[in-house]
Amino acid sequence: MEAMRDRRADPRYLVKEEAFVWELHCLKAGYHSVTILNASRNGMRLESAADLPKGSSIAVDFRGMIVCGTVQYCKPTDNGFVMGVQIKDVLDPLREESTYRPASQGASATAAIWA
Repeated sequence: MEAMRDRRADPRYLVKEEAFVWELHCLKAGYHSVTILNASRNGMRLESAADLPKGSSIAVDFRGMIVCGTVQYCKPTDNGFVMGVQIKDVLDPLREESTYRPASQGASATAAIWA
């Protein structure tokens, strides 16, 4: 676990918030609820009752913002599955634009993810 922390470019922040997720290549399958366990500028960890394959393009609806990303891993747990997601873009419908900025621009974690 320590090796994983050393590879991360950005700190992780505990979130523990409910959200909805759907696989972008299977929109007809619908969405299901997830819990966002933690998040950083470039990624997040989700807990889900459903399994999403590694490499899946997904969208997470969090308080009206849409976080688009790619599943990096999905592992079974006692309560379902836990998955790591690399964030590709964050869309804020109220702003009608992407709020995602590369980590190199130095924004704070909260502002960078859901500003």
